[in-house]
Order: sequence, then C-alpha cells, then structure tokens
Amino acid sequence: MNKSYTTADYLDTQKLGESFSKKIKEGDIILLYGDLGSGKTTFVKGILNGFNFPSEVTSPTFSLINEYEADKKVIHIDCYRETEIKRWINIGIEDYFNSSNIIIIEWPEILEDIIPNYAIKIEMKHIDDNKREIIFS
Repeated sequence: MNKSYTTADYLDTQKLGESFSKKIKEGDIILLYGDLGSGKTTFVKGILNGFNFPSEVTSPTFSLINEYEADKKVIHIDCYRETEIKRWINIGIEDYFNSSNIIIIEWPEILEDIIPNYAIKIEMKHIDDNKREIIFS
C-alpha cells in the first residue's frame, strides 16, 4: 500500500525524513527515486537528524558512497554518476546489502537487479518550486 505526503518546503521535507527515521531498523535498505532537486538529499539529512548525526550531510554524487556514524550507521549511496553495474559490483556494493547498516540509495535504478526485494521504495516528485510529493511503497 502506498502512503503519500506533501511537503511545503525544504524544512518540511527534512522533518518528514526525521519522522521516518523512527521507523527505520538496522539492515533496512531505502531507495530514493526522483529527479534532480526533488529533495532526496534533504530527506536523508532529516533521517540523519533523527539519528543524532551532529555534522553536515552531503550528497555522495562525486564520492559515490558516504558513511555516517550516528545512533545507527548509515551508508548513503548515489548512483547518478556511476551507471555501470559491473563497477558497483566490483567495489563491493552487495556487501553493504548483507550488513546491519542502514543503506540509503539515491538514483537506485541501475542496481535494481541486485537490490534485495525487501527494500523500501520512496518516490519524490516536484509539485512546484518548494512543494514535494513523497510516496512511500
């Protein structure tokens, strides 16, 4: 069953991520779908706020993977720039799927064939400059 939320602005999207963090358990894999600027990294910032992460959260667009040590360990992956599944496999992406860490993947489409089927899918859509529709499935 899908659950949809509309956020009014950046802070509202972040607050929804923080609220969602209370439902996340170790070993969860969260897939974030959406266009550029749809709020994916903002949502992740909210999740990490919920886990009491004290430092800056940035998109791993160029680093590919950011690891955050908070109340729960979070592995934040961004597949936007690296679209070769073989490279992801060679760097050990599947090892992350078999851990107790929380895995959050932006632009997960390239990895869909190897991501476990229990992953939580979240779609983020622009409504206007500030509003976002966020759909959990």
